[in-house]
Amino acid sequence: MCHYIATPLNDTPSERLDSIMDARQKALPEDYADALVEQGKEVAVDTVKGAFKGDWSQALSNKLDDLRTMKSGLDAAVSAAKKAATRALLEAAEPIRDNPIVAELLMTGVDARVDFAKNKFKESIVLSKKENQLPIKLIQISVFGADLGAALARRFIDELLESVCTKKGSEYRYEDSKVEVIFAGLFDCTRRSSLDMGDTVATVSDGAGLVARHPVVGMITTAFGAKVIAFDKPLHPAVKSALHLIAAHERRESRPLLPLGPLKSGWREVLCPGISEDVTGGLLPNEQRPSAELCRVPLRQMFETARRAQVPFPNFKTLNQKDPYVASYFIMQDSRLGYSAKAYSEFYSKWVGEMNPTPEAFELHMIHYCVWLGEKLHDYKILRQNAIGSERDKLNAQWGWLKQVEYDADNVRRSRGLRRQVYQGAALVKFFDESKRVPHEADVFFNYFMHDFASEELKFATLNDQAGTMLRNNNFFVPRGIEVLAADDEAAA
Repeated sequence: MCHYIATPLNDTPSERLDSIMDARQKALPEDYADALVEQGKEVAVDTVKGAFKGDWSQALSNKLDDLRTMKSGLDAAVSAAKKAATRALLEAAEPIRDNPIVAELLMTGVDARVDFAKNKFKESIVLSKKENQLPIKLIQISVFGADLGAALARRFIDELLESVCTKKGSEYRYEDSKVEVIFAGLFDCTRRSSLDMGDTVATVSDGAGLVARHPVVGMITTAFGAKVIAFDKPLHPAVKSALHLIAAHERRESRPLLPLGPLKSGWREVLCPGISEDVTGGLLPNEQRPSAELCRVPLRQMFETARRAQVPFPNFKTLNQKDPYVASYFIMQDSRLGYSAKAYSEFYSKWVGEMNPTPEAFELHMIHYCVWLGEKLHDYKILRQNAIGSERDKLNAQWGWLKQVEYDADNVRRSRGLRRQVYQGAALVKFFDESKRVPHEADVFFNYFMHDFASEELKFATLNDQAGTMLRNNNFFVPRGIEVLAADDEAAA
């Protein structure tokens, strides 16, 4: 496990499973949007009507009211907030950072955490030999990391094998023991800070007028330049199995994907619906959406994949009996019309169809999202015209941020020299076609479970006030970038 940067570095971490849980196509055709409705009709509804009988994690005790559909009186907000308060600690704990400003600006703690992990490895071997008085023939390691911690995990693997261990033939050895990295579990790996304005930030935002509207952020990013972990290698080839779960809807230009590199047998990279925090965790219920349980879908996928790769995790079917504390991380209480975030996430994935991390796939997910944004903006405008008094205030509090989406769409459409997909996304927001509404299940997924803003964006403004304080690297029409790895540069040279 690799710690988050800017979280306390505990020099005596628990090695129980709960310590891991805590850390934590072709180019689009021009008429692609025309096919969205037909695709929705073709997706089997039994995805949402999935058979979860006998699955202890699908508790579904909290029914989500008509809070975000814009077809209700929006009267459920207060009761939902009260429910959320009683469940906040189990839902998602926002990382407590050592020093968030310093860590974000200077990327402090990187070397210390990697060195700490290497030293802990050595200490564990010494302790094991002392306790057992037997020779150790084989050491098997599994490593997990999320977000910047995933980049740290990869760097740790590299340094462990190349500097701590010794390579003999095709094997890596530490003292008299063979060392194997049997599994690397990575959640949305990136090496860039959220305040990075370095070499990965494209000029597209400036060209479209999508610039920083928060003066403090502007001063900070200008003064300090790129904030990046110095690691851009592929995953070490000695890793036997790997799963990299990637946020399909992450759109911050400063947070491009750091891919695994050329995939080997046993390595997989999979797009998961949602922004980075929907994959890594860190948002609270009712912060933007009634539910914060979408992050539990990739968590379970990682658990089950790691166990199949021989990581000594308990059987998931009996986990609730053997370790109720760890099991609590997987329980889904929220339901909409009887189905959980898992069911709606699976429907969305089948609806879109492309879950491999390619530039075309990121564009595809952006287009689907923009269709939904256009639908919501259309409905919001109609309801706002007819709403008065407190009803209008509630409507603006929930959906006023859509005005920022429209503002950015106007800027994109007035700009020149942008990619076709950027214009297409803006047009889908501005010119909604009533005949092309997204499938009901996808609407529920976006309305109730997937988030629109990352946690640090919420620190600058509530959703109602986003229009005046959006961060420069947050926009709705530029699909996520993918970093070019050092090995790829060498191959191209």
